[in-house]
Amino acid sequence: PALNALAAEKDGISLIISNYQMPKMKGDEILQKARAVSARSQRMLISDVSDIEVLINAINTADMHSCLVLPFKDADLLNQINAACLRFKNDKKKENLNRVTRRQNLQLFKMAQEFKKIDEKQLREIQRRKVSLAKLKTEVEAAAGTAETRPLSSVHDYLKARNIPLTPEGLAAHWHQVNTLLKSCLPGLIKDRPFSLAPVNYGEVQQIGRNRSGAPDLLFPLLRLLPSSSEVSQADAPTVAFAAEGLLHDYLELALTKDRVKAFVKVKKYDPNVLTLQAIQAFLSENGITAGIRPDPEILSWLKETSELAPPFAIAKGRAARRSMDARIRYHFQEDYLQPGKINEDGTIDFTERGKVPFVEKDTFLASKVFPEPGRPGLTVSGEEIPVSDPDDPPFQPGPGARLSEDGTKIYADTDGQPCLDALGMVSVLSELEIQGDVGFESGNVEFEGNLVVKGSIKQGFKVKAASLTCNQVEGGQIELSGDLNCSAGIIDANLVKVNGTIQAKYINNSTIDSFGDLIIQKEIIDSKIQISGRLVNTGGSILSSGICAKGGIETGNVGTDVSRPSMLTVGLDRYVKEIIAELEGKQSYTTKIISELLEDISGLNQENNRLHAEITECAHVQDRSQLELQDIEKKKADLQASGNITAFHKMSQLIKKLETKAARAEEEIERHFERQDAIAHDIGQKKNRISELKDQIRAYEQEKNLFVEMTARKKAVPELTVMKKIMSGNVVNGPNTTMKLYRPEIRCKIAEVKHADGGRFFYEMKVLPL
Repeated sequence: PALNALAAEKDGISLIISNYQMPKMKGDEILQKARAVSARSQRMLISDVSDIEVLINAINTADMHSCLVLPFKDADLLNQINAACLRFKNDKKKENLNRVTRRQNLQLFKMAQEFKKIDEKQLREIQRRKVSLAKLKTEVEAAAGTAETRPLSSVHDYLKARNIPLTPEGLAAHWHQVNTLLKSCLPGLIKDRPFSLAPVNYGEVQQIGRNRSGAPDLLFPLLRLLPSSSEVSQADAPTVAFAAEGLLHDYLELALTKDRVKAFVKVKKYDPNVLTLQAIQAFLSENGITAGIRPDPEILSWLKETSELAPPFAIAKGRAARRSMDARIRYHFQEDYLQPGKINEDGTIDFTERGKVPFVEKDTFLASKVFPEPGRPGLTVSGEEIPVSDPDDPPFQPGPGARLSEDGTKIYADTDGQPCLDALGMVSVLSELEIQGDVGFESGNVEFEGNLVVKGSIKQGFKVKAASLTCNQVEGGQIELSGDLNCSAGIIDANLVKVNGTIQAKYINNSTIDSFGDLIIQKEIIDSKIQISGRLVNTGGSILSSGICAKGGIETGNVGTDVSRPSMLTVGLDRYVKEIIAELEGKQSYTTKIISELLEDISGLNQENNRLHAEITECAHVQDRSQLELQDIEKKKADLQASGNITAFHKMSQLIKKLETKAARAEEEIERHFERQDAIAHDIGQKKNRISELKDQIRAYEQEKNLFVEMTARKKAVPELTVMKKIMSGNVVNGPNTTMKLYRPEIRCKIAEVKHADGGRFFYEMKVLPL
């Protein structure tokens, strides 16, 4: 009990005293156990053992702080207790200060890391700007001729200084080079200043070399722009003219592959004075060819050997896109096995004729999967990325009675039974349970992971959850199946029937049906609400006063009578899956809202923790100052007492009490703040754990939503209603894009949504077509 009480003490016990000779165990054993429970507590052993070695061993075993040997004086015991309590108090204070120091060091470390990142980022930016400035300065000097010993007064001097022939061809080649340089330099030179590009008649540029009197000076202001661009004012910002087409188009022909991964150049007219490396580079730049260009030596080698008769030269090559490889799943059992039961000529179902139902033994290899391989984006010769689509990764997971291999690529049977693949891609092995009577008060609700066979009916108010269900009739019960539902009679007054597979029944009356598979009904459907992802087959029956949505279309005998309410029939839409996806998105939104609220709570707790940390630091400073003042006053107090100045001595004593009270209050404040910080840390930890759980929930919702999206994408939408006999007026047929209300009866027809094109625009129409 004493050790339990010690463990329950929140602040710890200052001193634990034990005698060596105790009734049930030795004193050193008691103190050793106490040390494990409360390590900070001081431990004192009282002993009357005369053997010093036994006493030393006991002290070492329990890590004693002090020891008293009988007999001893009361003053010795009190002195030892006072010293132990003082050590406990100092250790606790030291521990608190260490906690403050650790937290301050952590904050300082984080601040230093942030400053270091900012410093490194600024240094990188400075270095980048230095390199860019040096490069720009070199290009400007090279282009403008600022390194010349004498200033250029005209374009003639400019061309002569660079040994450029004053011919149309020579000037055009150099113009392309200057053109490229200006395009790259000018935006940086006149940054934040008015800047525009204006078209120019390139014929004027062609005439520069032919007309040597005054015409060359037409270009000189542009050539002189580079060295003087730093002096351009915003009011006098130049309008720069660039050529839209170059002369090289008369000499070269550029061709690109359909995917723009390769660029070919063919010589139309060969002139070695025009077709230089610089001219080719300018030609490629003008046509937007920037990636995968052949090295300069290869281009020079081609220029030496090419002619008008030479084949096209592959001058640039990007990177072809690599298509993603979809996941591939192979099932080693018959997926679409025969449905249980056989339809007789009179419309009844004989469930004794089940046909060949697959059966596997335990450890049978059921399915294998090859994981998808992501593709690789391509790159055109223009530097544009060629995107690739993500690979298709259908679900591959075991259900009841199956297991997944360690590498996640194979599924094996975990029991003997019937293999099946449900609508969501889950592979299961189902055993079978047979109930001789009804699912009612005798059996209660039934939940079974395999095939359930009920010889009777599912009664009102009872629930069945199984893989598949074979029964006589559903009379108001609730059904939830991952497989198929087969009723030899029908479904009556069932408020909830959710089936992942196919439903077969003779009739449906006043029921709500949701299914991912097909619905096969022999006779009538009356006053029911049905949503299925597959096809409704009711060829010999009738649909009366019902709302039906079937993505795979509807095939029925009759729709409506003269006295029945109209039916609302929707084809080509999967409202059931849309409702499920909307529900999952709602759950995601709600969970995200909770996460946001928890993050706000954590932010508030962190702010409170920072405030407490600052207050702890201030209290620690107050405590330290008080201790220093007490030490100083204690020295003066002894001198005052010796001098006999009683008044000053009393004042000094009162000051000491005030300082001690101030230090004690600071200590209490620190303890209170530490307790609150511990509570905050615990609360933040719990909230973070909750956030992690909620994020897992969101991912689970997203995965489930993706499963339904993939499932409904695999099912073809058929916006058609086929009527084998007669559909009455007043009934409504909806498609994905159109709606039709019948104003007269129609016999043996197909009502389908038809798509039309009109001048590039599309519109839809619901049409009645004869069978």
